[in-house]
Amino acid sequence: MAAEKSPRGASPGSGRPWHSAGCVLTPGSPNFLAEFRHDLANPVNHVVGYTELLVMGATERQATELHVPLQALSRCAADLRRHLDEQLPLARIRAQEVDLGAVHSGVTSGAEALLAQVSQLRPQLAGRWAEAEDDLAQIEQAAHRLIDLAKLIANGKA
Repeated sequence: MAAEKSPRGASPGSGRPWHSAGCVLTPGSPNFLAEFRHDLANPVNHVVGYTELLVMGATERQATELHVPLQALSRCAADLRRHLDEQLPLARIRAQEVDLGAVHSGVTSGAEALLAQVSQLRPQLAGRWAEAEDDLAQIEQAAHRLIDLAKLIANGKA
């Protein structure tokens, strides 16, 4: 399996510097886990934002049948954010007391839960609300990014 590439082409798992969130990172450097946490937080924050847009849009459209599945999607996003806050607080990163196995497990299961919710919502929105379909695509993309990042943890690259 080929190593994943960052947007600028360096491999996060290679031990060489790589680019992430506009910074050059070197695995094993003191700031690496803090920046990696930032990389995990970005897609989670995207999911939270797009979910909020979906909930507001459903309320405006009076699409009450979407409230329950959208609230489930919102809970998944909140659970992922809470997981990162619990597993990767800066104090634990600085003390190098991070359980990467727990981070991997929570990120993977949270992203998979997001994908399951998106799969359930997609047929309800098909052809009916184009903006919501686009928002779901963004959520799905963010969930896949989270899974890719979790794979780096599982492979010992983070």
